[in-house]
Amino acid sequence: MENQVPRIMRLTVAAFALLLFVVGCQSGSPVELSSRSPAASPSPTTGNATVSWSFTQSKDPTLQHPDVKLSDGLKTATTEVDAAIYAINRPEDVTALIEAQQRCSCVRIISDAVQSKGPTQIPALTQLHQAGIPIKIDSHTGIMHLKVAEIDRRVVYEGSFNWTNSASSVNDEILVKVESVQMATSFANLFDNMWNDTRRFKDWAPSAPAAPAPQNF
Repeated sequence: MENQVPRIMRLTVAAFALLLFVVGCQSGSPVELSSRSPAASPSPTTGNATVSWSFTQSKDPTLQHPDVKLSDGLKTATTEVDAAIYAINRPEDVTALIEAQQRCSCVRIISDAVQSKGPTQIPALTQLHQAGIPIKIDSHTGIMHLKVAEIDRRVVYEGSFNWTNSASSVNDEILVKVESVQMATSFANLFDNMWNDTRRFKDWAPSAPAAPAPQNF
């Protein structure tokens, strides 16, 4: 019996290799199997989504800078802006959020507790709070590391890009825009769950004590 095991393994590998060869011949090449058209096979999580992106250090003139892409998106908000942002201190982004709040009174922000105590973030959050934007921070043992914003349940902005000066100017970051009602609604539901979870998240107030600046993000 022990001598048959290697033989069985060799036969199994040979059969698998033959199967791949046959499938490859029928399909043109094995690569084509993973190159399906999005229209023919929509994602189960995003549906027929339209996706675009931008990089902070890109030299491609056809790509918007993340600041521009994000600000342009916030200017279109009419009913809902839910932003879970690890860190925020970028004046352009703060202004865009305040302007959205002035139009629709529909902005909510969740940020990270440690970052919210930093001297560069306290002024930004204070401005947002004074504009009537409710803000929450995490109170659990981990960090609130999301960098996601959902607008009007039709578009989502996500990626590594924090809404900060360092992310915008010196870091290598990406911001992805996904136009998908299904994905936006899914994140909106997640955001609602976080917002209503009083055990893991709490209201932020401008009186929060300052702390040493967090590490560069």
